[in-house]
Amino acid sequence: MATTNEQIEQLQSLLKLLDLPLQLFYTKAQASRIIGLSAVTLDRMKKAGAGMEYKKVVTGTGHNGRVMYPISEIARFYFENVKTG
Repeated sequence: MATTNEQIEQLQSLLKLLDLPLQLFYTKAQASRIIGLSAVTLDRMKKAGAGMEYKKVVTGTGHNGRVMYPISEIARFYFENVKTG
């Protein structure tokens, strides 16, 4: 399902309400606030291969990275799975 302009506007309004900046990637904590699921639930979904796709962002020369969720994936998951009203 493609994200419509109306959905993008709704998501931008939600980000403003949560006092989050509009950016391309969000941390696990930020993503959990946006979609209303705990960070632990996101971890469980990731382990099960369900939920949102994520990117591992590695900085410097280390092999470990930070799990980040693209705004496009948060929007897809939100509008396909989160019930409102």
